[in-house]
Amino acid sequence: GVFTVSIDITKGCSDTTAFRQVTVYKKPVALFTTNSEVYCRGDPVKVTNGSLNDTNYQWLWKDGNISSGLNPGHIYATGGNYAIYLQAERTNSSGLVCYDTIVRSVTILSKPVVTVLSNINAINCAPFKLDVSAPGIISEKVTWYFYDSTVVPSLVTAPGINARYIFGKPGTFYVKMIAVNAAGCKDSTTIAFTVRGKAVASFSPSTMA
Repeated sequence: GVFTVSIDITKGCSDTTAFRQVTVYKKPVALFTTNSEVYCRGDPVKVTNGSLNDTNYQWLWKDGNISSGLNPGHIYATGGNYAIYLQAERTNSSGLVCYDTIVRSVTILSKPVVTVLSNINAINCAPFKLDVSAPGIISEKVTWYFYDSTVVPSLVTAPGINARYIFGKPGTFYVKMIAVNAAGCKDSTTIAFTVRGKAVASFSPSTMA
């Protein structure tokens, strides 16, 4: 509102009263929630802005990134604990900006390491005995998926850090590894490759005159 402030000044036998008008603006209220408190690395963090009496927003994600807008989303590239900072602002008719802030914390969990080692070469001949391993796995659950279009069913699964499958015929195939940790965060790696048929050696003796 608009208020009048009076100041009484006395100097000797002289009295003076000064009046000034001041305007007090209503402060915005910063409010927001997240769709979760714990995320896996790479999952989108979604916010719902419930701020009141505001016109602009500044979001600090505490990983070096800044956003504006009502409900921006964000993806953290590295696991850890982050404090999401919202500054809700209101630009008043006089140009004065009033603001309020709120902070909420989220935890970003790391995904499993999905490095795959294999004996796949540029040229693989049938029957090809594929050996794969996941050296980055510590305690995560690992499942291998071997796609072999020459057999039924065409998708064969195997558990464990190490696995083996024999591709008996030529074709284009792939192997996929999915790892899941105790927190439920998962990641995967897929490798495509080609298996060639073996060459058949044959000859016919020629008649010598």
